[in-house]
Amino acid sequence: MPHAKALSAIDRQNQIIELLTERGSVQVEDLVNLLGVSKMTVHRDLDALEAEGRLRKVHGGAALADTAQSNECSFCHGTIPPDSRSKVTMHMADGTHHHACCPHCGLLELPSLGNTVASVLVTDFLYGRVVNARSATYVVNPGLSICCAPTTLAFQAQSDAERFQQGFGGQVLNLTRAIDVLRDEMSLSPHA
Repeated sequence: MPHAKALSAIDRQNQIIELLTERGSVQVEDLVNLLGVSKMTVHRDLDALEAEGRLRKVHGGAALADTAQSNECSFCHGTIPPDSRSKVTMHMADGTHHHACCPHCGLLELPSLGNTVASVLVTDFLYGRVVNARSATYVVNPGLSICCAPTTLAFQAQSDAERFQQGFGGQVLNLTRAIDVLRDEMSLSPHA
């Protein structure tokens, strides 16, 4: 469908960053449809944004860049491997970022940060995709140890989390319940 007025490259790139801030990642096909431009134009915009360090290209799309990249977890202070499939990034309202080594640390830190957090991105454990923490599904305390204990893993699709649980155990939870369960697990207070 032709647009009455084509968007400038800067306007398209700003829309891409806004979409990435909301979703965490986006597919090239989605951008073609949303922006009404060719795949080549989308790829040129993604290349320009990647060169500026504002995003990173991933297979079939893009994800927000880890600006102010840190290899230290802001919660447990452990080292975050660069290819981690458990990494969490908290984009703060002031433009800074907090990085956590795993959903265990990220979800435990999140309540203490309150309204200073603009968005939270988790890494899908199976596929390495960056996804919005609110839409992810978590497996807490499966029968394997990945990072901090109790191990907590994020999945983009609930069906993937449920299949993982069938093989490794644990609880399949949404964001709110995962935070509650982790806080209870880590509490030093006796249960009533």
